[in-house]
Amino acid sequence: EYQGLTSPVAVEFASTGRVFVSEKAGIIKTYDSIADKTNSIALDIRDQVNGAGDRGLLGLAVSPDFSSDNAVYVLYTFDGNIGDNARTNDLDNFNNHVSGKLVRYEWNGSALVNPQLLIWDWPAQYSSHSVGHLQFGPDGFLYASAGEGANFNAVDYGQIAPNGFGDPTNEGGALRSQDILSSGDPLGLDGTLIRIDPDTGAGAPGNPLAASQDDNAKRVIAVGLRNPYRFNFRPSTSEVWLADVGWSAYEEINRFQFNSSTPRNFGWPAKEGNGDQSGYKSANLPLLSGIYNGSVSTVAPYFTYNHNNRIDSAASNEPTGGSSVTGVAFYDSDIYPFEYWNSMFFADYARRTIYVARVGQNGLPDMSTSQLMQTGVPVVELQTGPEGDVFYVDITAGKVVRITSKGPKARLTVDQTSGTAPLTVQLDASASTDPDEFDQISFSWDLDNDGAFDDATGPTVTKTYTLRGTYTPKVKVTDLLGLNDTESVTIRIDSSSPVPSFNGPSPNREWAVGTKITFGGSAQDADDGSIPAANLKFQFVLMHANEANPNTPAHEHILATYDGVSSGTFTAPDHEYPSWLELRLTATDSDGNSATIYRRLNPNVIDVNIGASLPGVKVSFNSGVYTTPFTRKVINGSTNTLSVEPNQTVNGHPWAFESWTDTESNDREYIATRTSIAPSVNGRVRAWRRVEGRPVASTGSFAGNASDTPPRAFDNDLGTGFKSASTGGWIGANIGSAQFVGRIGIAPLAGVSMAGGRIQASNKSDFKGAVTIYTFGSSPPTGT
Repeated sequence: EYQGLTSPVAVEFASTGRVFVSEKAGIIKTYDSIADKTNSIALDIRDQVNGAGDRGLLGLAVSPDFSSDNAVYVLYTFDGNIGDNARTNDLDNFNNHVSGKLVRYEWNGSALVNPQLLIWDWPAQYSSHSVGHLQFGPDGFLYASAGEGANFNAVDYGQIAPNGFGDPTNEGGALRSQDILSSGDPLGLDGTLIRIDPDTGAGAPGNPLAASQDDNAKRVIAVGLRNPYRFNFRPSTSEVWLADVGWSAYEEINRFQFNSSTPRNFGWPAKEGNGDQSGYKSANLPLLSGIYNGSVSTVAPYFTYNHNNRIDSAASNEPTGGSSVTGVAFYDSDIYPFEYWNSMFFADYARRTIYVARVGQNGLPDMSTSQLMQTGVPVVELQTGPEGDVFYVDITAGKVVRITSKGPKARLTVDQTSGTAPLTVQLDASASTDPDEFDQISFSWDLDNDGAFDDATGPTVTKTYTLRGTYTPKVKVTDLLGLNDTESVTIRIDSSSPVPSFNGPSPNREWAVGTKITFGGSAQDADDGSIPAANLKFQFVLMHANEANPNTPAHEHILATYDGVSSGTFTAPDHEYPSWLELRLTATDSDGNSATIYRRLNPNVIDVNIGASLPGVKVSFNSGVYTTPFTRKVINGSTNTLSVEPNQTVNGHPWAFESWTDTESNDREYIATRTSIAPSVNGRVRAWRRVEGRPVASTGSFAGNASDTPPRAFDNDLGTGFKSASTGGWIGANIGSAQFVGRIGIAPLAGVSMAGGRIQASNKSDFKGAVTIYTFGSSPPTGT
């Protein structure tokens, strides 16, 4: 393990043995070798990086020719628009417009220097779906991914104010991932995977659009991606295996090669999983019409799974609910047992799980063999190390962990961990194991913290501490093959841990989107007295639960970290319900002892009631589809979208959408707001969207002369209708059971006069409503 890291997000191994780890806030740390456990800072660009929410320094790649060119590449969220200067790391506004930078650095033996900007693009408006992953392909070219920068709570096609980056309505938001379908404007890189020359940033030879005049088009090899957070290559192939984080229903692992004349299109936001994304489909967006009608070809995911379903049906301990696929890596070494050869490992951050899928007879991962390997680990990247082991990055625990199957496993317990001097402790490592060598392991101890395991041998030792301080005794267990593992414990002598406390906000403080939350705290220590502000750290963490599975543990998003302050102000973000904020305060004393306290801050929640003049209509609310009437809980002030497919069948009859009753017909956005956030004013916002309908293919009845032409269907089309040569009588249209009809009109055929008549809507006692009667001249009306 590499420990002591702050929100690590990526790890890379140089050909020389050097290890680089990036931290989300904008720091890269380096280790001399895979065995080195002490790091140094190679790069600090926190003044350039926006690490709010899921943003940050997320992409890291080391040149395959590192021994000669010393090149290291970073992909990060720049805290400003394209062409602007960086802000003063304004983490207080999660909806700041930001962009993405891909920069090449050189390692000079102690630091990363000589930055060379290769690409500045990837505009984003919200705190997720920013830049993604960097990886060198087997062809020596550099690949980079990024999300579409859209709102992750609601259907966003550019209509949510303020609309970002000059995109016209119906081409902004998530539609930026389909910018390739929009002609006449430059191609953006949001929601794409690119393949570039690592020296210049230009599109690599052989790319599908290499002949284009657009520089970005030359780079793109895949589009239609929502949040392609991580990807990797299957060994001995040029196949890209890409983990694309889904919305509220499905996660995707996509496989492709760029051997076609056009970039591969994975369909977002029209597609999610193996089907249409209901929220965006209901929004009736012209740019996506070609995907729906099949004229634009899309690639189905290699593997997709529903958030509420298990991947490993045999694992009763597998969490479900919220999901976020955040890592994929292949194993092709001989270190693990034979059955793991050519297996694919993949991770889900929200579930805190790692899985392995064994290779099938066709050489590809057989996803039906997917097995749960580990739980409780919030993984944000998987990578294969230089010795063949798979490593994972744990952002929450602040460590990079090596998955091993051979060698001993050290286990260390102690009878007491604190007390007054002199303190005698019993250290016991007898629970250590080595499955390969049948427990034939030796023990060596470092009891004086000098780094040398030369103080004792044997599975148990006794140590007396006579001086005040904090000590970390370690044991090393070694098997007959020379493989080893270490474990340590912390002993505090006459050294107490600090006691932090919050000065605000109060525990019952509720928040709405945009609420300014003032926070503060302090800490006392029995040895040091008051802990200085420099040794305090606050974190705001969004805890996101799953409404369909309320018993599933919530997963977390670290929104903002404030180091070295005793107070500050935080702006509550926009997010879907159910979720809440967790404020954490960590205090560290002069001996290095730390303590953390937590405070849960619940949102102010309101009910949104959705109805229609026709009960039973299906309406899309954000990412879900519901039948009217229905109620959804939302956070006060959150952005939510409401849309409806224009033609539906309800109770066996066809109906067509007419209009909203409370907004203009082209307005699909609904902002849930309320003036008070006090718990005592827990009111309800009633948002009724009336869907008016009309029969579109009903069978008509005819009461003219027997020799007359039969009638055509009554279908609201002035180009069709009933025909009669009779000078009298009735023309009837039977629309079946009682339905809502917006209007009835009679128009004569061209050249035919109509002296007069009357319209009788019904002679039945169940008739309700009103009929508008139109009077026409001798030709069909226009615009009526």
